Amino acid sequence: MNPQVKKTQDYFIMLNLIYFALVAGLIIFMAVIVILNSRQDPDNFQPVGVFIYLVPVSSFLAILGSIYIPKYKLPDINNKKDLKEKLSYYQSLLIIKWALLEGGAIIALVSFMLTGYFMLGGFALLLILYLILQKPSRYKLLQDINLNDDDRNRIIDSNGIIDPS
Repeated sequence: MNPQVKKTQDYFIMLNLIYFALVAGLIIFMAVIVILNSRQDPDNFQPVGVFIYLVPVSSFLAILGSIYIPKYKLPDINNKKDLKEKLSYYQSLLIIKWALLEGGAIIALVSFMLTGYFMLGGFALLLILYLILQKPSRYKLLQDINLNDDDRNRIIDSNGIIDPS
C-alpha cells in the first residue's frame, strides 16, 4: 500500500481507482474487438477448434480462483498486527481476485477476436459482469475482515486514520 495513504477515504479512493481502471480497460478492449470483428470478413476468422474448450475452462477456473484463493488466504489477515498491514494485505487479495477474472476475460476476448464465435464473447461478457459485481466497498471489507472495534470504527469513518504513527 502507498505509504502516503493515511485516511480510510484515501484507501478506498485508491482501491476504487485500481478497480475502475481494470474494468474500464476490459470494456474498452471488448468494444474494440467487437468493432474490429464487425468489419472483418467472416471467411478470415480462424476455426473455433481448441478455443471452444479453452475459453469455458479458463472462465470457470478464473471464477473459481477468484472465489477460493481470497477465501483461503483471508484468514492470514488476522496475523497482521495493525490496520495498515491488514488493509495492504486485503488490497493485494482483491488485486489477485480481479486479475484472475481479467485474465479469463482476456483469454475469452482474444479467442472471440480470432474466431468471431459469439459464444466466446459471451464468456468474456460474463466474466466482465462478474468483475463489475466485485466492486470494493467499506461494507464488503468489514464483512470480509474480522476487525476489533477501534479498527472497525476507523474504517466506517471516512476521515479515520489508518496509521496513527
